[in-house]
Amino acid sequence: SRTDQVCANVVCACIRAGCFSVDGEDCLRVLPFFTVHGVIMENVRVLLTLDEYKPSRLAFHTAIDGIRRLVDVVDTTRVDVTIISIIDPSSIAAFYDGSNMDSAASRTQRLHVATEQLNKLHRETQERVNTHVVLMRAALDAAYATVSGETKEGNPGDILAEMASEYDIVYMGTHGRRGFSRFLLGSVAENVIRNAVGTPVIAVRCDEAREADETAAPTRTLVLCDDGSEAGSILYERAVLLLPLLGASSVTILRVVSEKTGANAGEVEPIEKKLMERGEQLKATALGPVEVTVRVVGSKEATHDAIVDMASAANSAILMGTHGRSGLSRVFLGSVAEKTLRAAPSHIPIAVVRYK
Repeated sequence: SRTDQVCANVVCACIRAGCFSVDGEDCLRVLPFFTVHGVIMENVRVLLTLDEYKPSRLAFHTAIDGIRRLVDVVDTTRVDVTIISIIDPSSIAAFYDGSNMDSAASRTQRLHVATEQLNKLHRETQERVNTHVVLMRAALDAAYATVSGETKEGNPGDILAEMASEYDIVYMGTHGRRGFSRFLLGSVAENVIRNAVGTPVIAVRCDEAREADETAAPTRTLVLCDDGSEAGSILYERAVLLLPLLGASSVTILRVVSEKTGANAGEVEPIEKKLMERGEQLKATALGPVEVTVRVVGSKEATHDAIVDMASAANSAILMGTHGRSGLSRVFLGSVAEKTLRAAPSHIPIAVVRYK
């Protein structure tokens, strides 16, 4: 069966890695398990962020589709989903502006209005979470999925970044702000990506033409962006889980080489060899059959443009890492991951992993 093949792949990979010896009984005990984040496990923990906007609703449907595909590949998998919504008190600041108070009475009145608005926001948020918990429970079989909901109050980016380390995958909707306004306003998704060390964040983007309840077609190819850093090896570990979640059956390992460096054929060949070695390791640990190809691309353009060009083929997805620069250095130096999030068409799923 498909599950037997998957388990056999995992057992073989564990033997090669020296995780256990072939003595019969020990091997059989790991058959229902698979590797996520480099360890054998049977439960996958999913964090889904929720708000009132369209990208969040699209992320909700994307998560359901991914979980169904994962369980189709490994039917012994259990998935624990937490739907989280963060209430940001600063969103009601307009109702209470102490700088323009003329009297104690007006201050008291505005504080009362602000409190009422915050309480209303709590009620609406809790109702939204409860509704989506019910919907997801109805969409997923209770035999393999548990779904719970949670609301918290505080800075959304900080809270979610702290929570993300406790999960194996995070789904987030994002508007993808551009330009200087993005720097001033910030982005919750970017804050989580920069600080959620080791946990893949699937950023689900949405434009006006895309309906929030639209079901995306399964990805055929995962474009894994290998930047050549030692930290980048984590992408291959995370791809084990992301391949079935995204529905991908093939991987294109991409290395973008700037033509400004004048890389010649003699320099490209060892790069290709190294990438092929990593690709073979990925095939050995994948949960199902996967085809792997390697592309070393010379580009006069920015790296993120070359990545988007490669992934713009039908039904592709992107997996990439980031070193998580923050502050003015990130603004001036730029970030390939963040630029890719803005440049790629919204139908292309993008998973980003903050390097350790």
